[in-house]
Amino acid sequence: MDIETAPRTDPDLARCPGCGRPDGTDEQVVSRHRVSFGTVAYTRCACGRLSVRTERADVFLVR
Repeated sequence: MDIETAPRTDPDLARCPGCGRPDGTDEQVVSRHRVSFGTVAYTRCACGRLSVRTERADVFLVR
């Protein structure tokens, strides 16, 4: 399983480490959860490789 912790700003780096497919093509979201810092998503590439992706929330609501 791959764990992505750093933001990817270069589109050439956004590829599956297993098969080299660009992110977002033939990818299935297995699970998505809201957490304190944003969102965690588990995705599976068409080649079968599982990845964990984090998405940071830029705005936090205070109640």
